[in-house]
Amino acid sequence: ILALLVIGSTTLILSTAREDVVGGYPVAQKDTISVTGQSELDVAPDEAELMISVESEGQTAKEAQDANADITHRVIKALQSVGVNKDDIDTTGYYLYKREGYDPKTGKPFPLGYQQTHTMRVLVKDVEKAGDVIDAATHAGVTSLQNIQFTLSKEKEKKSRSDALKLAVENAQDKAETLA
Repeated sequence: ILALLVIGSTTLILSTAREDVVGGYPVAQKDTISVTGQSELDVAPDEAELMISVESEGQTAKEAQDANADITHRVIKALQSVGVNKDDIDTTGYYLYKREGYDPKTGKPFPLGYQQTHTMRVLVKDVEKAGDVIDAATHAGVTSLQNIQFTLSKEKEKKSRSDALKLAVENAQDKAETLA
């Protein structure tokens, strides 16, 4: 009888020490509620990024490059005059093309000169000034605006993510309180 009691009490201790399993995963605590929270924010951009180009032509490569350098210098000065920092203007492309025509009578190409294209990325840190920046650039000699993208500064993006996380936590707390 004593041996049966020892075996019986061992079985009872082992069965109470087992963890409950739900969905194939061990559950460490009983009487818990698990909820998720969601949030969504609409945030206005505070920066604009422009891709602009200056194109010039010349009979020689040097003429095309010199003309392009003059126009680019004017464009940079104009951008600075409307508040763009020189560090926020970066060259993204610099291309020189030899232009040729085709003579249908002889079947041979003939030189037309050279074309220089200088493409720049301009970061406008005050989105309200984007129109003024575009006007200043085009009046100074920019021949092409390929793209304008409205974005968030790193600081505003970080704050917006933090705000969204806070709202998601509040949403989860509301759900948990309702379920409890």
